[in-house]
Amino acid sequence: MKAIKEIIKLMLQLMTAVLIVMFLNSYVFAFSGVSGQSMNNTLNHGDFLLVEKISYYNNSPEKGDIIIFLKGETNESLLDQFSTTLEDYNLKIHGEVRKNRLVKRVIGLPGDIITIKNNQVYVNGELTSIESSVEPTTTRNIGFPLTVPNDQVFVLGDNRPNSNDSRTFGCVEMKSIEGKVLLRLWPFNTLESFN
Repeated sequence: MKAIKEIIKLMLQLMTAVLIVMFLNSYVFAFSGVSGQSMNNTLNHGDFLLVEKISYYNNSPEKGDIIIFLKGETNESLLDQFSTTLEDYNLKIHGEVRKNRLVKRVIGLPGDIITIKNNQVYVNGELTSIESSVEPTTTRNIGFPLTVPNDQVFVLGDNRPNSNDSRTFGCVEMKSIEGKVLLRLWPFNTLESFN
């Protein structure tokens, strides 16, 4: 009988620990890997990132922030965020990853007018000062000039020729943003803060 009580106690402790980790992962911070070259040379394929989720609860992203978001998917409530985390764990169990989770840099905020001309990005008529790309920036599917709608941001990858970003799929809804990239944790020799 004592052994059964110990097993039940251990199981309850384990379940509590799992719930705490899931809560923190849903609402406070998460770890995310970089897949692809769209953010080279700032972030590279295989980098492992710490993403914090608290900043954007009361504040909007700022120009230059590197964000993680779900393309074409929004989290309307705290329950949606928790549900997304559950889906992520389920995908990991089956050896899969969420294909619509992207990492990009915020270039334009609501009301900003974005123009791309002569392979350069202009925000409100001025050459953007947050350029991280040395590559030329070409237009894609979206017509310019573009005014960023309310509750949305305009994002670009730092590796402009190889980035699927707002030039292709348009602006990103604030409710699609999961968090702000805070640190590159891996590889250790490239540890870097993005705050």
